[in-house]
Amino acid sequence: AGILFYQKSITARPLIKGLQPGEPLPADIFIKMAKIINPTVVNISTSKKNNIGPFPHFQDPFFDFFFTPPSRSPKPKPIYSLGTGFIIRSNGLILTNTHVVNKTDTIQVQLKNSQTLYTAKVIGKDVYTDVALIKISVNRNLPTARLGKSSQLQVGEWVAAFGNPYGHGHTMTKGIISAINREIDELNLFPFLQTDAIINPGNSGGPLVNTRGEVIGINTAMHTQGISFAIPIDNVKVVLKDLETQGRVRRGFIGIQMAQHNQGTQKGALILEVVPNTPAEKAGIKIKDLITRFNNKKIKDYKDLFKAVASTPVNKTVPMELIRNGKKHRIDITVAERKELSAENTEKPSSYGKKKTAPFDLGIVMVTGTKKWMESIGLPPLNRHHPIVTEVKPGSPAAFAGIRKKDIILKVNGWQVQTAREVQRRLSRNRTNTLNILRYRPYSRQYINMIFQLTAR
Repeated sequence: AGILFYQKSITARPLIKGLQPGEPLPADIFIKMAKIINPTVVNISTSKKNNIGPFPHFQDPFFDFFFTPPSRSPKPKPIYSLGTGFIIRSNGLILTNTHVVNKTDTIQVQLKNSQTLYTAKVIGKDVYTDVALIKISVNRNLPTARLGKSSQLQVGEWVAAFGNPYGHGHTMTKGIISAINREIDELNLFPFLQTDAIINPGNSGGPLVNTRGEVIGINTAMHTQGISFAIPIDNVKVVLKDLETQGRVRRGFIGIQMAQHNQGTQKGALILEVVPNTPAEKAGIKIKDLITRFNNKKIKDYKDLFKAVASTPVNKTVPMELIRNGKKHRIDITVAERKELSAENTEKPSSYGKKKTAPFDLGIVMVTGTKKWMESIGLPPLNRHHPIVTEVKPGSPAAFAGIRKKDIILKVNGWQVQTAREVQRRLSRNRTNTLNILRYRPYSRQYINMIFQLTAR
């Protein structure tokens, strides 16, 4: 009901007649799309106090995720960042990305064909979906964008991305839907739309539009040329009402760390850690329990459990089924509220331990991670110390294999390791080395088991 109510409040723009299957693409289709959407697109500029390098336009966490960010000067200076949004209500309500407006001192919005800078205030934001609502005060009705249905998209459909790349306002690029349900848990709670429409720094928060002139996604990140991502608009609709009325989205939390269970035919979420004084501990959940059902929903992996918990109303008591020591158990658990993600400490990892370099030019630099060190870089601590990757050298076997900073090394060639020195001892020159890794997914706040193979040069 919340979604229907919200949709009715949005003033619709004229739409383009939908194409029939097999019908050729009209030569002026993108001209029509631009005329409908560009008046609803806004340029967003923000500022905050921080350390900055020589490239202020690259202050974007999604850019940093895929690329090595430029070095930053230690001298505090204002950071000026750019982004995009689009108007969804004629009174000045604007949709954008959380990472565009999060932790900023000022937010200014510029409308199409206007030199006026409007100061915007944040109405609501959600770090897990990277969706934010901001608002400007205007004395006239503004043109608005129509929200479509991303669930009806098919791979191969034409789309256009609108935004403010590198400060070039109201830029339009075109492409197709390359894939749907693209999961990148480091970036977002829900799967992305993938498109080859070019999305550059500054495009974040802009609309991805179908050939009917409807917004079907919010531009979020570019991986590399030809591979860009957008948040499906159906997932955005789910959180809109909460963002406008409460300023945030309340999600369930039970206090566990999980990993994928990959042994045997039994599917589920394997419990790695139980946080003290949480619903999980009070309900009696134990390490190595395998969760198979939650609130009457089948759990196939840790992602299923996270989404099931997150979507459960706070303070609701629900049934949970699990397997412990080969036996099935059923328990009731009362869901608490998940706290907002906290910013990572900026202390250098080297201040908490001596770095060790993997032999044979494998390209891994690591330290033995204590609980204090793990907390300092935003990793939930584990019961034991483990080696943690602090650097992956470009062009190395580790880089090509996909190992990343903050990966936690559990085993090397079948041997359990607890120190960086043990990793050095267990690696071999004349074989393919197998590493069991724990990787933390910050947007789902869970660990996942991964296996990598490295061959010495």
